[in-house]
Amino acid sequence: MCATSRCQPNSTQTCFRHHPLLSWWDGQSNQKARSRVDMAYFSQDNVAGFALGTTTLLLFKLGGTDDDRTRPGGMIPKHGPTKPLSSVLMSARPSASDDLVPNLRQHFCFAVSDPGAVKLWDERLQKLGIKIRSRMDWQAGGKSVYFEDPDGHVGEIGSRGASGSLSFEED
Repeated sequence: MCATSRCQPNSTQTCFRHHPLLSWWDGQSNQKARSRVDMAYFSQDNVAGFALGTTTLLLFKLGGTDDDRTRPGGMIPKHGPTKPLSSVLMSARPSASDDLVPNLRQHFCFAVSDPGAVKLWDERLQKLGIKIRSRMDWQAGGKSVYFEDPDGHVGEIGSRGASGSLSFEED
C-alpha cells in the first residue's frame, strides 16, 4: 500500500512513486532520474527489481531470503545476512553479546544470453570443483545455476527469462 494513500497498488506491491525514502527527490530538477526510480518493473513483499541500462538491480527485504525457497523448477538458495545478523541489523541497539561472526551469504548474479550458456557455465563450475548449491528452471524459460564462492556467498549464473519471473511468493 502507498505510504501516502495516493495510489492503491495490490497488496503484494510497494508504491515507489510515493515512498518516503524517495521524498528527498521532490522538487529536484532531474525529473527524468526520478521517473526512472518510480518505475520498478516488478515489486513484491520481499523483492523489487529496477531496470538500470543493460542490467537489473534487485533489492531484497532484509530477512526475506533467510530460507531456501523450493519452486516447481528448482530451489533458490538462502542468501543475505544470517538470521542472527539480520536480528542485529534490524534492532535499534545491538547488544555486546550478539555474534557478528556468521557468514553474510551475499548474493551476486552474472547474466548470460541464454539457457545454453547457463548449462556451459554449470559444467565448467563442476569441472573446477566449485560447489553447486542448486539449479532453477524459471517459468519464463530462463535458467539459473547457483554456486558457492570460497567465502560461502551465493553466486548465480542466470539467463534472460529469469528476471521477469522472479516470484518469492508461495506457489
